Amino acid sequence: MSLTLEPYNARLYVAAQGKQLHALVDKAKPWLEAVTPGTVERYRDIPHAIANVRRITTAEGMQAFIIKEHRVALGIATLIFDQTIIHPEAGEVQGTDVGYWVAEDVDDALHRRIARDLMLKNEYVMDMREENVAVEQHQYSLVAAIPTALNTDHRPRGLEATMQPFGEPGSLQVPDGVDTFGVTFGGQEAQLLVRSYTKTA
Repeated sequence: MSLTLEPYNARLYVAAQGKQLHALVDKAKPWLEAVTPGTVERYRDIPHAIANVRRITTAEGMQAFIIKEHRVALGIATLIFDQTIIHPEAGEVQGTDVGYWVAEDVDDALHRRIARDLMLKNEYVMDMREENVAVEQHQYSLVAAIPTALNTDHRPRGLEATMQPFGEPGSLQVPDGVDTFGVTFGGQEAQLLVRSYTKTA
């Protein structure tokens, strides 16, 4: 099984990626509109999809990937760094927001591989950020919000299998109320997941 997380690339592949992403989102439009309508809007046609690839590749604090198996685009994954999410009862968590969505017919094994590869990507980025810092341990924390409105076919099951619930489902917020990257899905009810681990340098 050949799984790749292809980074958005505005210099080399922007036109091809824009076409692929528009087709992906258009196919998933019926369920995406209910949970993340902003995604549908950003990829509504090929010119807007291309513009969105360019925007994301220059955005500070995030990376986006096209999930591919045998060069066939299956979905989108993101890492959004340095996020703080507030659960209404359990409190505040900080870390890299990790998320993805894929086609409905993807099996559980591939879901787990996607989650694993995203976590490895995050670890690599954190290592690059801290390569000149003389510390003995690095703490990598991951957070993810999974809207309860998503049915089983559309849930990122790889994250659910490798991360732990943080509190009960609730309306999530960010500290200043400005959710630039939509990590709380507009405050709709979601299950917050967390994963923390320490790596010895």
